[in-house]
Amino acid sequence: MRGLVAVLLATPSADPLRPVAGLTLLRRNVRVATSAGASAVYVVATAGADAKRLADAEPDVCVLEPAELVERVGEDDALVWSAAAVVDRRIALALAHAPRAPLVQARANGAAVDAWRVEPELSQSFAGDVGRALAEVAAQPVDVERGQGAPILHVVVTGDEAARAATNALFDACRKPVDGIVSRNLNRHVSLLFSRRLVGVPITPNQISIFVILIGIAAAAVTLVGSYAAILTGAALFKLSSILDGVDGELARVRWQQSKTGELLDSAGDNLANFAFFAALSVATWNNGDHGLAFAGGAALVMWTLYLMFAYARLHRIKSGDVLLVSAQAQARATGLFAKAIAFCRVVLRRDAFIMLTFLFALAGIAPYMLVLAMLGAATTLAFAVIELVRSYRAAPAQSQ
Repeated sequence: MRGLVAVLLATPSADPLRPVAGLTLLRRNVRVATSAGASAVYVVATAGADAKRLADAEPDVCVLEPAELVERVGEDDALVWSAAAVVDRRIALALAHAPRAPLVQARANGAAVDAWRVEPELSQSFAGDVGRALAEVAAQPVDVERGQGAPILHVVVTGDEAARAATNALFDACRKPVDGIVSRNLNRHVSLLFSRRLVGVPITPNQISIFVILIGIAAAAVTLVGSYAAILTGAALFKLSSILDGVDGELARVRWQQSKTGELLDSAGDNLANFAFFAALSVATWNNGDHGLAFAGGAALVMWTLYLMFAYARLHRIKSGDVLLVSAQAQARATGLFAKAIAFCRVVLRRDAFIMLTFLFALAGIAPYMLVLAMLGAATTLAFAVIELVRSYRAAPAQSQ
C-alpha cells in the first residue's frame, strides 16, 4: 500500500532557515506536511543550496541530494513544494486527498501554485534538478476550496518584502468568519497588534491564557468594592481580558502551537472570568441594597453552571477543549425555527458584544442591570442545551435501528 511523504525543495534563491512569524520557514513547512498526513519529510538541496547548513540547523530533518531522493521515496506518493514558502495547510490537504494522477498541481485563488503531488511512476525525474524537472511535466491541477476562510496562502519568501507579505497574510488569516461585530471591528484589531509584537518572543499561548485569566480575576476583585469607580474599573479590566483573549489563539495558529490543553485553558478561562465578574457584580449589587438585581445575577450564575456541566460533558465525549464546538454542532443539527433561534442568540449573546455592553452599562452607572440580561441570556442558553439534549436522545434510537 502506498504511503505519502513530503519533499521540500531548497534552492539558493531563498533561505529556508529564515524566521517568519516566530518559526523558520523549514520548520513551518515540516509542520504543514505532517498535518497533511505525510509520514516522512525530506529536504532536497538542489544545485547551489547549502545542504550541510540545513542539516546542521534542523538535525531532525533528512536533507538529501536530488539523486538520493528516488530511493528514499520508493513506492510512496510525494507532496512537493518549496522549503522557503509559506504554504497554506489547505493546499497540502487538498494535494493529499487529490484524485490519483501521475502529477497533480495545486491551484488556489484562481492561480497555479508551485506545489505538487507526484506518483512514484514519475519519481525518476527526481534524479535531475527536482524543481526544473517538475516544472517541465504537464500537471493536472486540483482546486483548493476556500470555503468561508481567508484567501489561500502561498508565498515563496525570497526577500524582505515577501517575508512581510507572508507575515501579514498569516496574521490576517487569524480573522475568523464567526467573529462577532465587536471582535471584528475592535477586539481583533487590538489583539493582532499585540500578537505581531509577541510572535518572536519566547512566550507560549498557554502563558498568555493564564495572564488573561488573572486579568479577569483582577476585574472581579476590583468590582467587589462596589463603588461606581470600582465597578467601572472592573468592567474596563473585564473588557481588556476579552480583547487580549484573542492573542493566545492567534499565536497558537501562527506558530503552530495548537493543543487540546490550550483549547481547554482558553475556554475555561473565558468561563472563569465571566463567572467571577458577574458573581462579584452580584455581591456588590446586594451590598448596595439592590437585592432583586442581585438575585437575578445569582440565578444567572446557577443556570450558567448547569449549562457548563452539559457543555463540558459533551466536550469530554468528543475529546475536545473548545466549548464553541458544542454550540456549533447544535446549530449544525438544528432545523427550522429552532435553527433560526440559535443563530439569533449566537449573535445577540456573543461574549464580545455582551462584555462591551457590560462596559457601556458600567460607564453609564447602571452596571447592575446587566445582571437581568445575564439571567435572560443564561436561561436562553440553558434552554437550548436542554432542547439539544432531548433531540440527541430522540435521534439515538433512530440511528441505531
